[in-house]
Amino acid sequence: MRRRGFLLNSLVLVLLIPLLLLLATYEDVSSQIVQAQSERTQVERSYRTISYLDLDFQKALEISGKRAIVAVVDYVSVTGNFITSKMANETIKDLILTGSSPAISGYDVNRIMQGQTIQKWLTNISQDLREQGFEISPNVSVIANSMELTVAPLDSFRIVIKARIPNITITDMSGKIVYSGSIPKSGNYTYSIVDIRNLEDPIFSAITGGRYYRSIKACDYTFPELIEKPIKVLAGNGSSSESHVIEKLSKGVDTDKIHFGDVYPGDGAKGYVLLNGSINITAPIIVNTTLSGVRTSPRDVFNEGDMGVMVFDNINGGSGWCSLLKYRLNMTIQNNMAQDLTNFQVPITIDSTTLPNPTLTTFFNTADNDDDNVPVIEIYDENCNPVNFWVESWDTTNKQALIWVNITIPANSQIKLSIQFDSSGTETLGNPNEVFDFYDDFNEITLNSTKWEQYNAQVSLINGVLRITNDYAGIYTKKTFTPPVIIEFYQNIKNSWAELYIAVRQTSYPWGPLWWVRSNQVQPGEWSYLDDYAWGNYHNEYPNLPAGWHKGTIYWFTYNSRLEWDTGAIIYNTYNAYQNYNGAIALGTWDKNQEWDWIRVRKYASTSPTVSISNQIEQKPAPTIQTTTARVYDIQPFRECINEQEGDIMYFGLSSGWSFFERLEGSNTNHDAYVNLAHQMQDELGVKFGNQYYPIGLVSFMVPHKPYDEKLSNLFDTLGIVPEEGQSSVDYYFLNYYFKGGSKTSGYRVWGISYGNASSGDLSSIPFFLDNQTAVALFGTQGAQDLLNTG
Repeated sequence: MRRRGFLLNSLVLVLLIPLLLLLATYEDVSSQIVQAQSERTQVERSYRTISYLDLDFQKALEISGKRAIVAVVDYVSVTGNFITSKMANETIKDLILTGSSPAISGYDVNRIMQGQTIQKWLTNISQDLREQGFEISPNVSVIANSMELTVAPLDSFRIVIKARIPNITITDMSGKIVYSGSIPKSGNYTYSIVDIRNLEDPIFSAITGGRYYRSIKACDYTFPELIEKPIKVLAGNGSSSESHVIEKLSKGVDTDKIHFGDVYPGDGAKGYVLLNGSINITAPIIVNTTLSGVRTSPRDVFNEGDMGVMVFDNINGGSGWCSLLKYRLNMTIQNNMAQDLTNFQVPITIDSTTLPNPTLTTFFNTADNDDDNVPVIEIYDENCNPVNFWVESWDTTNKQALIWVNITIPANSQIKLSIQFDSSGTETLGNPNEVFDFYDDFNEITLNSTKWEQYNAQVSLINGVLRITNDYAGIYTKKTFTPPVIIEFYQNIKNSWAELYIAVRQTSYPWGPLWWVRSNQVQPGEWSYLDDYAWGNYHNEYPNLPAGWHKGTIYWFTYNSRLEWDTGAIIYNTYNAYQNYNGAIALGTWDKNQEWDWIRVRKYASTSPTVSISNQIEQKPAPTIQTTTARVYDIQPFRECINEQEGDIMYFGLSSGWSFFERLEGSNTNHDAYVNLAHQMQDELGVKFGNQYYPIGLVSFMVPHKPYDEKLSNLFDTLGIVPEEGQSSVDYYFLNYYFKGGSKTSGYRVWGISYGNASSGDLSSIPFFLDNQTAVALFGTQGAQDLLNTG
């Protein structure tokens, strides 16, 4: 029995040993599986953490980058200060990293940044990871300082932010290193691209003192140097008597349209552009049209109603004749001083003393053949640029006229002008607001608030007469002037009691040189308050002005200004303490119901220019039809990007333009540095146009003409600025010249935009000018040659 029991126990043990070994193996394997699963979970968790950091880092860059860009735009626009102590892109970099920059110290950046910086992001990420059982090292400050961050232009309308954290270590609670390396984990850089379209362009508000602003909008023809230009052009053979013909394009036949089609449709159009036909059919005409050397129908290229310009090579256009009017009277104006006269007002007297008969009689009887004393005239310089003029008086019966022109003459030089005229055409007296530095004839229903400020004044305008109806009141010009200038006015002298005054109101003081006018005496004084009874030093002069309307002329100098009356009386103002200030001009009264008819301000020269008029009238030569190579342009796409009436004011991306960063700096000093940076970014991201780099420059245009830009036109009226002939309309050139006193950048009128006669009228009333460099970038070399009126 014992032996059998032993054997049974032994058998049980033999059977249990494999089970025990299996159990031990299972426990070991299970332990390994659990450990492996734990390690895999940790790896996956770490991977997800690092991937999350990569994505969140790029998102943080985008958010902080956008806010930083908006912040610098706001700083420049609101304060009027450009970023000059360091480059604009470096300033944006500062804001992205820390939310502050010494370049814009004192400005409340956090109003826009609101803590959205990379440094704040690092702090938040550190806290989030700590709550999950991880630690980041080194500390936030060290990581931020070691970050590789570049802000650069990518192209004209995009900014790229390139960044990388070179080294970061993440450990778990046991101190085990979970990750050590860069962010992004690939070791490469992360890029965030910010589109600046619809952002405010800061240069406008900064230079105009907040009186004008503009948002960045891209024209459909964004990069004309690389891709499609904002014009369409066909070449062909043509015949014409004129070098240029402008009018809207039409598939129909209309005397006020240029017909385009495949074959000649019959007479009646202003011009013809045809795929097939003969140049001998009519003129002006262009036939056998091609596009880049390939025969192409104009119907496949042009659109109905677009503005067209026909250009004919080697046509003299009427021997330099500038107008459709048939006759011209030439004259020479001499500057007798050793200094330039810029936008200077020159009177031209035409009467028996300056022009002999029969020329005198022919001139008046032709220019005003209906005897209504409103002539048909236009005035041009020798390069066929229209000249701003105003006819102060015209008397056909007595053969007398006084015409003012606004011109620029270099020192000790002369210019030639021509008065072109005809017996039919548009009658005009010109525009005094485009001639004088300030003008108001009060021919409106209410006082022009763009020209005048009222000080306690109740005014009425009746039949072109300004009346201040209450006492101790006045008005003064919004525009200020610097002596020497000439102030002319026409006022009603009523009685011997204290009545009305004209004074110069200083910028910082309500006083200046004063003339207090009575009919029996004039009191030149030192100053006057518009809102008080008080006045300063004065004395009495006795010109004994008869009651009634009188013209007064003030020669406002820095000392010893004088007032001359149409009676011959002269009154000097020797109170010189305030006469050299820059100031506004005030009209005021200490009595009720005082009146003025008009007032104007013009420039002063110690020696006036002299005018010599030819005694011969020239007649426009008869046109001769010539055959030649020719081109026709559809310029409507360009027109739609430069004016509000036909499209909107938009931007082009040009290599010569000022980039967004340069507009923040108010200077193109760093242009080459930004170009090199953009080229580097385009190479890295592979966003070039073939093997060519996209430009970074921005160009828009400023045209102070109501259908084009009503806001700018109103600003010019308010400030009394007259657009100058030949100043480029490119925004940065325009702003620097008119609002900062910078040097002039010469430009030319453009056929079909600001030059030529169309059914809509003479386009020379539109002050749009293109410099050659910008024109070539927009239109190409041939297009610039054809479309610029270079004289």
